[in-house]
Amino acid sequence: MKIVFSADDFGLSNTTNKAIIDCYKNGVVRSTSFFSDSHFYPEIINDLSFGLHINLTDRPNKKNYNYIELLLCSFNKKLLKSIEKDIDSQFSQVLSEKINIDHVDSERHVHMIPSIFFIVCKIAQKYKVKYLRNINEPLVMPSNPLKFLSMVTNLGIFKLLLMKYFSRKNKKILKNFKLKTVDYTYGLLYTNRITVGVIKSMIRDAIKRKAKVIEIITHPGYKYTEPEKGLSDRLLKYSSHSNRIKEAKILQSKKLINFLYKSKVKLVTFQGI
Repeated sequence: MKIVFSADDFGLSNTTNKAIIDCYKNGVVRSTSFFSDSHFYPEIINDLSFGLHINLTDRPNKKNYNYIELLLCSFNKKLLKSIEKDIDSQFSQVLSEKINIDHVDSERHVHMIPSIFFIVCKIAQKYKVKYLRNINEPLVMPSNPLKFLSMVTNLGIFKLLLMKYFSRKNKKILKNFKLKTVDYTYGLLYTNRITVGVIKSMIRDAIKRKAKVIEIITHPGYKYTEPEKGLSDRLLKYSSHSNRIKEAKILQSKKLINFLYKSKVKLVTFQGI
């Protein structure tokens, strides 16, 4: 089985970039996605694949859309045209920097909304980007029942169910545009809750399902020691969240690397699928 360990949010801050690079050099991360309007453009690193992290919701100097507005955008043709123009400009900005991207995902997973997913597929095909994240995440239960309760209270389970509903619709859109995705995506339910044990459970679940390729979404980070100008105050604060710091350590841990070696799985980029 092949696994893409993908780290979101490259470009959020210098410390986030450093955490992702460390998790690539010393750990399991093989792919990252970044904000096109970031001041922290990625260093080009061989074998680390880059994707576009579409951002429509957390930009200090541009129009931000709220999630409800985006959910209802299919009823507003004018809004859809505005969103299409916005997303296209994000692709164009990345390509103008001569940065090759091989996949697409988004902040708050807004690209999963089917009407927006259609737009993203259309633009991805235009720019010859073959892979999109289509979140089809199996429910992997935590060993501690209290953790499951916390997932319910913070709406994690409801987000998962919403994404699964979207993914069924998006699968048809992907097929129509002849674009690709992995068999299963893991990590949404465990955002900021990743542990070595959780990753082991995800991989065992995928093996049981006879998956050929999976993506595990991660969010490593480091605490910043001096002020940085990020994309938004919310995102900058989130970039050095204590759980992201723990996640960076987990993704570089020998315990995880040894488990992956014994499991005979192959770490790949999207280009290596």
